[in-house]
Amino acid sequence: MANKIWSSLSIAAILKGIIYTFAVILLGSIILAVLFFFTSWPESFLYYAGLLILTTGCAAGGFTAARQSGRRGLAHGLTVTVLSLLLIWLLALSLWPGDLSYRTWLGRLVACALGGSIGGIAGVGKNY
Repeated sequence: MANKIWSSLSIAAILKGIIYTFAVILLGSIILAVLFFFTSWPESFLYYAGLLILTTGCAAGGFTAARQSGRRGLAHGLTVTVLSLLLIWLLALSLWPGDLSYRTWLGRLVACALGGSIGGIAGVGKNY
C-alpha cells in the first residue's frame, strides 16, 4: 500500500509546490518585516506571525501541488510540507549551527502539516 502511494505522487507537482511554499514565505516575511518596522507592534508577536506565514506557505504549496497533480491531495500536501520544512531546517542548521530545539520544530511541523494537508485537500478539487 505504501509503495502505491509513493509511486502515484507527481515529482513535478511537488517541486512546484515547494517553490510556491518558499515564494509565499519570502513574500510574507518581507511584508512582516515592513509591518514591524513601520508599526509599534511588540516583538512577542513575531513568533506567531512567523508561524502563520510558514503555515500559509505550506498551505499554498500543498494546494499548488495537489491542483497540478489532480489526485492524492493529502499526500501531495504533506510531502510538500515535510520537504519544505526539511530544507528550512537544513538551511537554518547551516547558517546558525547552535540551539535548534526539537520542541520548536515539532510545533512548526504540526502547524505546517495542518496547513499543507488543508491546502492539499482543497487543491485536489481545483485542478485545471
